[in-house]
Amino acid sequence: MKKNLSGILAGLCLFILCLQGIQVYFPGFFKYLFLYLPLLGAAAIAGIIFLFITIPHVWKSGKETSLQKLLPLMLNLLLLAGIILNPLQPAFQAAEFSLKYQDRMETVSLFQDKKLEQSRDGTGLYKVDSSLSDGSEISKAGDKLLFYTNRGVIDNFTGYIYSPDGEPPAEEEVQADIVEIRQLNESWYYVDCT
Repeated sequence: MKKNLSGILAGLCLFILCLQGIQVYFPGFFKYLFLYLPLLGAAAIAGIIFLFITIPHVWKSGKETSLQKLLPLMLNLLLLAGIILNPLQPAFQAAEFSLKYQDRMETVSLFQDKKLEQSRDGTGLYKVDSSLSDGSEISKAGDKLLFYTNRGVIDNFTGYIYSPDGEPPAEEEVQADIVEIRQLNESWYYVDCT
């Protein structure tokens, strides 16, 4: 039973890592909502079920040393902490930014050369490939460009901002309250806004 539990836990951990990888290649809101969240919810429920299966198993097995007894329980708690705290998110976000960096820089140069097509007249939204920005649009924020990673239904959004002068974006430019801002390199920032 213990080997089966360990194998199932290892498979569940790999499943969660794969789910995190899905976020890099499918960053869109609806794909996130209908693909990633249900699968992560299923993984969390499976982790909780295995936790409740493991606890009686730990107390029944008396022959092993205390560390061997607690190993399945520690693996379950580590798995649940990984699901709740999501410690790999910054690493996957950095990977997504690096993978699409050159394409985003090409889009910036197209914008500077005025070769990007506006979505609607006067809105400051420009059409781009859907792999570069959620909703297939980037927006002009002052002299900066905002590439969305997640566009909320009403007003919340996250994204990468290209700043030609390297200055961080102001709340007036993005027209939202900035919750988090992180500099990625000399011209790029990650923002989380409400």
